[in-house]
Amino acid sequence: MTSTRDAELGEALDKLQAASLELIRLEDISEIAETALAWALDLTRSSIGFITLTGDSDDADQVYSRTSDGRRHLPSDQIDRLVRGGTGEASLVHLLQSGGRRLGMIGVTRGPVYEEIDRSSFAVLATHLGAIIEVAILAGSDPVAGLRTMLETRTRELERTISRLETVDAARQLLLKNVVAAQDKAAKRFASELHDDALQKLTAAELHLQRLKLDDEHQRAIFAEACDLILQTEESLRRLLFEVRPPALENLGGLEATVRERMMMLRSLTNAEVTTEIAVPDDIAYELKSMVFRQVSEAVTNIEKHARATQVHLSLVLSEGIVHGRIKDNGVGFVVAERNNLPGHLGLLSIRERAILAGGWYKIESEPGAGTTIEFGLPTY
Repeated sequence: MTSTRDAELGEALDKLQAASLELIRLEDISEIAETALAWALDLTRSSIGFITLTGDSDDADQVYSRTSDGRRHLPSDQIDRLVRGGTGEASLVHLLQSGGRRLGMIGVTRGPVYEEIDRSSFAVLATHLGAIIEVAILAGSDPVAGLRTMLETRTRELERTISRLETVDAARQLLLKNVVAAQDKAAKRFASELHDDALQKLTAAELHLQRLKLDDEHQRAIFAEACDLILQTEESLRRLLFEVRPPALENLGGLEATVRERMMMLRSLTNAEVTTEIAVPDDIAYELKSMVFRQVSEAVTNIEKHARATQVHLSLVLSEGIVHGRIKDNGVGFVVAERNNLPGHLGLLSIRERAILAGGWYKIESEPGAGTTIEFGLPTY
């Protein structure tokens, strides 16, 4: 069974809707004010209502008043008392404004104390009335002047928006440069330690093993297997060293050379047919080169580990200030929506995060048995 409060709320909403529909069809300011007063009195069950509209600098305020028994004009001192008294237990007063511009005031009063539903309904009506009066004022003024004022306002808003976007973009570019610099510094230290320590020790171990002379055939087989494992480990570490800090990336033509070398590694590891198309000038910033290579490397590593592809195509093209990368394979594919739960696919998350950090975009398309296409766009500015 519907409660009394629910019934009152439903009735208030119906009246608000009816008031809005009637008011929005009106164009004359006086007619809007008179009609709005009638609705305000009915909606809040008030005995007295008034509206004051702020005039131009040389004009007096327009005042409209109404009582529940039909009187249209109240003494000015009575309206002044209501305005000064403001909202209280037995009176409601609300500013009429639109777009930050104050247009006037609307108020009602009655003997009994107002309930919360009365206050809320009155506030909604006043808010909507402010917007309707603003539209009527603009419609009644010089159309060209109104359009000029609106255009000037929108232009200022656009300029502020552009200024904020430029500030955000400058901060993003600084953050990107700092992140890449920090990553590059850490990678350089890691690469140096890997080359000077682990790889040299493995090479020394291989040389020591080669000095051994074994007569037993079984021992020679174990020895050969151990040497092969060391060679495989060295190769894996050198590949890791290349991906962490490609030596040619900072050189002239370094991006294309580095990407092509990475694709050759893919071909040697998977025996896949690899085609590469690169049309990116070498004068882009080092930070962008580094990010482009990392995007390509993550995608290629995913192919090596999971795709079992026989054909791979890579394209890198600069168009309209965006480096557009596309890596397509004919491998086993996967369900894109489940990639976050698939083991070993964290590199795809890195592609997403890196693209967002650079202010770019990414897209991954894949279906089981239908291969995978990874695309990204990184802005040069």
